[in-house]
Amino acid sequence: MEFDVVILAAGKGERMSSKLPKPLQKICGISLLELVLNLAETVSKQSIVVLGHGAEQVQEELSKLGKNTIPVLQKNQLGTANAVSVALPHTKEKNLLVLYADVPLIKKETISNLLEQHLKSDSDVTLLTAFVSNPKGYGRVIRSKNGSIRAIVEETELTETNKNSTNEIFTGVAAYKTDFLRKVIPTLKPDNRKGEYYLTDVVRHTKNLTSVTCGEDESIGINNKAQLVKAESLLERRIQAELIEIGAKIVAPNLVYIEYGVEVAGECLIEPFCVIRRGVKIGEGCVVGPFAHLRKGTVLEDHSEIGNFVETKNTLLGRGAKAKHLSYLGDSEIGAETNIGAGTICANFDGKKKHKTVIEEKASIGSGTVLVAPVRIGAGAVTGAGAVVTKGHDVPSGETVVGIPARPLKKTKREKSALNKTSR
Repeated sequence: MEFDVVILAAGKGERMSSKLPKPLQKICGISLLELVLNLAETVSKQSIVVLGHGAEQVQEELSKLGKNTIPVLQKNQLGTANAVSVALPHTKEKNLLVLYADVPLIKKETISNLLEQHLKSDSDVTLLTAFVSNPKGYGRVIRSKNGSIRAIVEETELTETNKNSTNEIFTGVAAYKTDFLRKVIPTLKPDNRKGEYYLTDVVRHTKNLTSVTCGEDESIGINNKAQLVKAESLLERRIQAELIEIGAKIVAPNLVYIEYGVEVAGECLIEPFCVIRRGVKIGEGCVVGPFAHLRKGTVLEDHSEIGNFVETKNTLLGRGAKAKHLSYLGDSEIGAETNIGAGTICANFDGKKKHKTVIEEKASIGSGTVLVAPVRIGAGAVTGAGAVVTKGHDVPSGETVVGIPARPLKKTKREKSALNKTSR
């Protein structure tokens, strides 16, 4: 394995102006912390997570995620070097990768390059830096004339000369030799304006260091809502690019919102003004939108269609089934080739509990139908326009029901006569 991973998630995030701890803020349906944990898992099976502000909430989130972590508490917010020092007793490997919960967009390929460079160069420290258009708020990389790194200077410690001399920033992400940190961190002094122990100061204690550069879109650190929104936009662009790469057609990417973890098969079409939440699966050849809202638990099997102003939640839409207009399908299972008419409502909530609606294959649900769950509509059954099928009043296969409450449609004398003739 060669590397332990430490994730710093102890910061208070005062500029975020939120009661929610900064690591738990979400972009594209996933917390910053979970994004970084997913990255950490590409390096090590276990991550050491340093907690501080909002420790109980963050610990609860870690438990829900069920990932292999060692939570450690930084009792006092004394800086990044102090945070790493409380994690060091839990390390076992010769090298240590330090990640930050508020730097969530680093790509796994970048981390792979960083670690490869660290091992290849046998450096004490390998820094991940970036050249950015606006370095305000970030620590600057100060280099000598020969290009070697002389220091990392935090924003609050910069002189006017340093502020304007470079747009190369330190992302905070770095690989270290673990023994080097054990030796150097106890010697650091909080001789800075914040009175904190900066991990960046270890750079001054070695000439055996190197760096790897990442793209500006990966380097963003999140300290306020504006940066949170920017990071979400960058992640959204990345999510859509990955889906397009596997064959999805997104007609107007700037007018579609797709959360992290949505699964899409090839040859599907996503029209403008759609919101697709985390936990949705879309099969091959499906059509979504425009103006559709797919919520968690929605599964669209191959060649099914969701259209204008349709909302789904925890619903399976079978192969070739269609719900094209103005419908709510909650907690439903809809069979193959079924047609859901405009204005259909699956009334899943009785005020206390949610219940399931099952519509079997090749059924036809008339416009304006209300299905009060729990209820089952049999294969090939039909509901008339405006029918209200009340809970527990299942519709047998092949039967047609109409009215409020819905009752079987009475057959005319001619229909009865035709039925009798065919049954002889």
